[in-house]
Amino acid sequence: GRRMCCKVQCLAAAHFAPGDRVFVLDTDLLIQAPIFDALDGDDVVITSRHYPYWYPVNGGVWGFCYSDTARQFLDFYVSQLMSPTWLPFARFQSRFGHAGNLDWWCDQDLLCAVFLAGLPFPCVVRDIGPLYNYCPSVEAGEPDSFLTARSEIQSRLGDTEYRILHFKG
Repeated sequence: GRRMCCKVQCLAAAHFAPGDRVFVLDTDLLIQAPIFDALDGDDVVITSRHYPYWYPVNGGVWGFCYSDTARQFLDFYVSQLMSPTWLPFARFQSRFGHAGNLDWWCDQDLLCAVFLAGLPFPCVVRDIGPLYNYCPSVEAGEPDSFLTARSEIQSRLGDTEYRILHFKG
């Protein structure tokens, strides 16, 4: 019951060298073109969606160029998951009933709060957008949304402008 929290904790415990470029990826992705050019010295990159949604960022693709600031971000990420004290994050989680949930959504919730409010310390966070995480909406209880998402993904297969296609499970 701690899948997403564990993922972030393990990432924060990993050893990186200054300048290492790291992407954190879900497993239901197709990478169609080089992606590491998106990490050109920025501390952290996130991926917003190509449509309005209550979660403006999809947590399936994000990354960082390792530095002291990226280390601070990773430490902040873990500390907030374990004990949310940063109001933008706590409010975002409460809004969706996710408070205390260390399994699903907690990682994405923090990235959404960062997207909406910025961070409480100096850190460059750049939105590299949906071309690095093209993930059409699939809504439970809406069978047509799966068919629409599948059609959208299929229409972008082979189009390397869309660097990463996200199949949404």
